Amino acid sequence: MDFIKQAFNFKHEFWRYLVGSLIIAVFASLGQIPFTVAAMLKYVANGGSAYNMDEKQLMTILEPNLNLFLLLLSFAIGFIGLIIAVKYLHKQTLLSVTTARNKIDWKRVKFSFVFWGVISSGMILIDYLTTPESYVWNFELERFLILAVIAVLLIPIQTSLEEYIFRGYLMQGFGTVTTSNQFPFGFIFTLLSIPICSNIIMIYDLDVWEGIGAIGAVIGVGALVFDILKRKMLLSLNLIET
Repeated sequence: MDFIKQAFNFKHEFWRYLVGSLIIAVFASLGQIPFTVAAMLKYVANGGSAYNMDEKQLMTILEPNLNLFLLLLSFAIGFIGLIIAVKYLHKQTLLSVTTARNKIDWKRVKFSFVFWGVISSGMILIDYLTTPESYVWNFELERFLILAVIAVLLIPIQTSLEEYIFRGYLMQGFGTVTTSNQFPFGFIFTLLSIPICSNIIMIYDLDVWEGIGAIGAVIGVGALVFDILKRKMLLSLNLIET
């Protein structure tokens, strides 16, 4: 509870969380551009047509280490979007989205890392001992070292971003909005916005940027309409002053 309560010390209007989520999505989408461009250029260089490229070809055309690096790069760029939303939109510190303590408890982080590392390694070892034919030894020192650097630097960012968004940022957002008498309106608006945006994107086959524009338009118009209806209803119930 203390983790959610501390969000009230900063700018916590729910529209800020909607805008912040959009900022993160835009930055993550920008981070996907290098991967898409590199894959398409490689495919075209090999004699293919960018217009006929399917998802399987997109994911396998590049060298595996480069493929992994470019895929994880979008999370790193998305993390920059999260920092911008937290710092400038909410005037909040990243620490306050991480923990309710005065500092990060690194002992818990180390314990969790070791605990799940042992479990994961143990399950792989058991699987290897029971079905050794499923494994092929193909160790290449140079590629392994490159993979190790990518994994150490970028995979923690990828996993941290997911935790920050859903178990930190949005948890505080929904935690603060549910204490307001305006929450039912926001909840109904969210339920209606999701299928509307999804159907618009699917029906008109919009790309990333067109989809973001459609989502922004639906949220903007919908928020305005809901705000008008909300005020009229609250006025009729004498819950707010004119």
